[in-house]
Amino acid sequence: MSFRSEAANVRGKLAAGDFKQPADDPYGFKGFAEQVTFGIRAEAEQRRKEELLEKQKEAYETIVDLNKKIVELEKENRELHDLVLEIETSLKSQIDKIHPVIYNIQESNKGT
Repeated sequence: MSFRSEAANVRGKLAAGDFKQPADDPYGFKGFAEQVTFGIRAEAEQRRKEELLEKQKEAYETIVDLNKKIVELEKENRELHDLVLEIETSLKSQIDKIHPVIYNIQESNKGT
């Protein structure tokens, strides 16, 4: 058989429609590959959701801790403010005992 005769046979079979179209998945791996990739994607999505939930929990705990610190600092600030006012009042009373305030009211109409 020569190349020319074989080529003529192929052309004849093509014209007659004897050759079949190749199958999309001749070995049957397409379905298997889709199942494997679906499983991998599902696992990755599940991990992503778990990581997101973990980050949300950490953020919530941080917010709760910060709110507790805010309450403590506000309480401490009020206490310090009250102490400062108490010290100011005490100092004023001690100064008044040492040197009482004397008001010298003079006529301001002099020279008019």
